[in-house]
Amino acid sequence: MGMRAESKSQIDLEAAVRDHYKLVYRFAYSLVKNQADAADLTQYAYERLAMKWKQIEDASKVKGWLQSTVYRKFLDQRRRVTKFPQVEMNEEIHQPDEQAADGKRLDAQTAIEALMQLEDELRVPLSLFYLESCPYKKIAEILELPVGTVMSRLHRGKAKLYKILTSPVK
Repeated sequence: MGMRAESKSQIDLEAAVRDHYKLVYRFAYSLVKNQADAADLTQYAYERLAMKWKQIEDASKVKGWLQSTVYRKFLDQRRRVTKFPQVEMNEEIHQPDEQAADGKRLDAQTAIEALMQLEDELRVPLSLFYLESCPYKKIAEILELPVGTVMSRLHRGKAKLYKILTSPVK
């Protein structure tokens, strides 16, 4: 019976990678806006999971645990950058396509670009809500915030996102 429990736990760890990797990566990307950094954050979360998987008793909480781990690491890195700023060179600026600028069409890429213009405190909850389909309570758990704060940030974020998407292109 002990062998069976070990095997099941291993399957759960493999299932966590199979079932959640793309979602965790997409969340990491929404935070850092860079493929390499998002891959690093995702890898970090799975490394932590590999070390601590025995501590997680409920398999339904693995996705939230991974997202929380990514978010905490992101905050740690953000604090470090604030203390020791880096200068970015040649950052690409994407212009919305002409149809989107005319208001005739809003594609996913335009919406994501608008989302990335928001400050972290609004972008992160919106990313979890729209891109990951997380309910308010799950977002509150991941970000370690009260549900009311999450609701407020979602409301403010939606308003700013709407303003960005509907303002005329300069």
